[in-house]
Amino acid sequence: MDFAFVRDRTAVELIEAKWSDPAPSKSLFYFGEKIGAPKITQMVGTLKTSTTKNKLSIIHPIDRFLPLE
Repeated sequence: MDFAFVRDRTAVELIEAKWSDPAPSKSLFYFGEKIGAPKITQMVGTLKTSTTKNKLSIIHPIDRFLPLE
């Protein structure tokens, strides 16, 4: 886990950043479940297609940060 977004002392999203490994991070999912984060995101710099399984989203970083409007 590289980042955690926290609101009112509660984790609302955990993020792990990778350059090229799109395999779901077991440790990220484990900590997300342990902490009870409602959103778990793995960003992969070379990813072509985003996927979501359970609470774990595997996305390209641009897909996470562009819709900030």
